[in-house]
Amino acid sequence: IAECDAFLLPYRDFNSQSGVSILAASNGRPVIATRVGGVAEMFDEGMPGVAIANPLLPETIADALVAFYAKETTLWTSEANAFQAKMLDTHGWEVITRRFVNLFPE
Repeated sequence: IAECDAFLLPYRDFNSQSGVSILAASNGRPVIATRVGGVAEMFDEGMPGVAIANPLLPETIADALVAFYAKETTLWTSEANAFQAKMLDTHGWEVITRRFVNLFPE
């Protein structure tokens, strides 16, 4: 993960949370992905990356890769690291634990 520039997530017909996008964000990596399921929510929260246009075709994936690499990798890394800190504040285990415990008031 430390060596990759981005996670490529060309999902189709995916209506679930994406543990892979959480993994990318928690490791400070941008994504190149379709806006489906939980990935769309992560994009809406500010996850850095490039959305693959619909319909999902080899050409739209290639266009997203070209768009990604049109921007300096160091800028992507900087944005991904900033989002990592934000994401851990909102989706980290401490926050999840507090929310869970609050479900069961004394």
